[in-house]
Amino acid sequence: MSSWTFVGRILPERVPLKIGTPLSSSNEVEALDLAYDCCIGIADSQVYADITVTRGNPNLNTLRNLAEGSIRAITDLIGYLHGMSFDVDIVSAISRETGELPKTAWIVQKIDSAAFSLQHGTLRPRLCMGHC
Repeated sequence: MSSWTFVGRILPERVPLKIGTPLSSSNEVEALDLAYDCCIGIADSQVYADITVTRGNPNLNTLRNLAEGSIRAITDLIGYLHGMSFDVDIVSAISRETGELPKTAWIVQKIDSAAFSLQHGTLRPRLCMGHC
């Protein structure tokens, strides 16, 4: 049984989103043969999710996605009720059992597209004329 705490923020940060009492749930993902307990707290657009796996052995990225999905379910409901849109950004995780930080960094998308190219540590615009 593993236990992790994921910490992040709710965007836009200028909206001080909060819930009065942390929300707890027990969840199952049959396709992964996985069960977990989740507790989510949000204060001033800062968020945490405590995930405790009760069945299965998921990797850390799967747990991160489950935490983000659970948070997003709450923010989507709040956004729907108030006519707003929120995004979830998970920025760190720590093992509640060992205090261990993830051994690998989160996978980050490159800033390299048809319009921009990263050259020599600086971002320089590049015009794409059909051959990118």
